[in-house]
Amino acid sequence: MNKMKFNIDINYNIYKRICYSAEFTRRQILNEVKDIIEKNNKIYEVNKIESRIKTYPSLIEKMKYRGYDLTLDGMIENVNDIVGIRIVCDNVEEVYDIVNCIKDEKKFNIILEKDYINHPKKSGYMSYHIVLKEYMNLGKFVIPYKAEIQLRTNEMDEWARIAHDSTYKKITKIIS
Repeated sequence: MNKMKFNIDINYNIYKRICYSAEFTRRQILNEVKDIIEKNNKIYEVNKIESRIKTYPSLIEKMKYRGYDLTLDGMIENVNDIVGIRIVCDNVEEVYDIVNCIKDEKKFNIILEKDYINHPKKSGYMSYHIVLKEYMNLGKFVIPYKAEIQLRTNEMDEWARIAHDSTYKKITKIIS
C-alpha cells in the first residue's frame, strides 16, 4: 500500500468515522482471540477478556501528552491502541502460552511485540503487548491503524490499573 498523507486534524466527526470502522475490527479481533483460546487443547484460567475503542478525549489527551500532531497522520504513525484488547490470566505461563497461540495462528498482522514481563518498565509495569496493523475503510480512503492486545496476570492487571489512574487520570479536588 502506498503511504498516503492524511494531514487532517482529528476532530470529533473524523473520530466518529474512525470509531465506526474500528468497532467492526474490535469485534473481529476479540472473536478471533476467543476462538484461538478456546480451540487450544489446554484449559486456561482466563479471568477477563475485555476490549474497548479509545475515546475521543483519551485519544486527544494521549496525543497531546506525547507531543504528537493532532492529525490523522499523527494518530496513524504514533497511536498503537485505537482498539485495545486485554486478556487477564492466572499465571505468567498462561500469558506466554496464549501469546504463542496468537502468534502461531497467523491470523493477525503483528508489527510489534513488547515483553514488559521479562523486561518491566522502570515504573514496575509488567504486561505483554502485541501490536497489530489493521485497515479501516473511511469512504474513499483506506487508512492503516494499530490495535493492541495486552496480556497479563491478575496481579499485573491490578498494579497497572492503579499506576495508570495515578499517572494519567486527572485528580479532582474535593471541596468540603
